[in-house]
Amino acid sequence: MNATSFHNLSAKVMLVLLFTAAWSTACLGDDIHEAAARGDVEAVRAMLKENPHLASSKNRMEETPLHLAAEHGHADVVALLLAYKADVNAMTHRTAETPLLLAAARGHADVVKLLLAAGAKKDAGNVTMLMRLSASPAAGFGGSALVRAASAGYADVVKLLLEAGANKEAKDAANATALVRAAQHRHADAVRLLLAAGADKEAYVSGEVSYTRIWQGKVTHFRPGETFRGASLRGDSITATMTQSNGVISVSVTGRVPQTALVLAAKNGYVEIVKLLLEAGANLAGHGELYSGQASPYPTGGEFVFFSANETALDAAKEGNHPDVVDLLTAAGAKE
Repeated sequence: MNATSFHNLSAKVMLVLLFTAAWSTACLGDDIHEAAARGDVEAVRAMLKENPHLASSKNRMEETPLHLAAEHGHADVVALLLAYKADVNAMTHRTAETPLLLAAARGHADVVKLLLAAGAKKDAGNVTMLMRLSASPAAGFGGSALVRAASAGYADVVKLLLEAGANKEAKDAANATALVRAAQHRHADAVRLLLAAGADKEAYVSGEVSYTRIWQGKVTHFRPGETFRGASLRGDSITATMTQSNGVISVSVTGRVPQTALVLAAKNGYVEIVKLLLEAGANLAGHGELYSGQASPYPTGGEFVFFSANETALDAAKEGNHPDVVDLLTAAGAKE
């Protein structure tokens, strides 16, 4: 073997050794993440004894072992990692998830209890500007641990978070509170807990509507036979058409308007939740929003018109074709 061949072989051997060392180091971190995810407490314990710093190590997704143990509900692994001073409020890089957010979203009450006791930030959320721009009202993603638990119906987790003093009015990426999401997704136990804790009954989220009702307001720049198109300061847009028949003026509205917990429950026909909200004194009229735009065919020269729109619980129940809810709301005093 000549000198050149020996040099090339030595270089290759060195590269193999360096790669093997790097691979072994990377796998050491990956091993503890995998063990934490599958709940192998003894494997995690052995690795931590050898290298305690692995408790807060991160994988390629910026997750710590605590993230994975919390997400999968392995309370014994969570307790062990916390004993080794794992960062209880560590966040993933791209999605800003914390162990508490992951545990709450999956209903792991025992893990949530451990994390709260260890000082987890109960109101930490991962709502980013990108989420706000892309979220749909029914998405329910992002937001605090309380919003996530309520949205999924994990009443035991909701109870723990409320007892720990979690913010009842925290919102998700679509600006919905825990009460709004619990009512929307038919989680009566979570609704009860939130109402008992004093959650705002009139909180709302933007949602798609299509309703027709008798016009009760004054007829000014927006008249029968015209169509109004406008937008609110929050960016919601609507189209409203005014018609007149036998002396009765009606207005039909489509677009996005505010929807309260009562409106959402009525739209979906959730009788039990409608009853809970009515007993708590929820507003039958919903939340009104002011829209500015123009009414065509512009009889007033195309000037701006202001139009107030709101979807009532009665509108929603009729739109959803829920006569039992209509009867319930009418008995409570709801009017056309």
